[in-house]
Amino acid sequence: PGEAPDVADPRTVSGYDRVQLGELTTHLDRTLQGLPEPQRVAYELIRLDGLTLVEAAQVTGCTIAALKSRSHRAYEALRAALRLLLEGTCD
Repeated sequence: PGEAPDVADPRTVSGYDRVQLGELTTHLDRTLQGLPEPQRVAYELIRLDGLTLVEAAQVTGCTIAALKSRSHRAYEALRAALRLLLEGTCD
């Protein structure tokens, strides 16, 4: 069986899909930047920068429980924004 195309490879993404992906990325970035700072920072450190909870706790001075909660709330906000975008109900 052949391998599935790598969607990150620009050779496998159509022009239309690139535009759609760009709009999606822009929308999610705006949503992320609009989150309360504690949620945004927790999400960025753990989900985007790849820090462990222990490492993120050391950087922020927060408890692991607080970081889990903040990161999860940010994730849920991004998920809701994505759902609205895919349903075509946002600007």
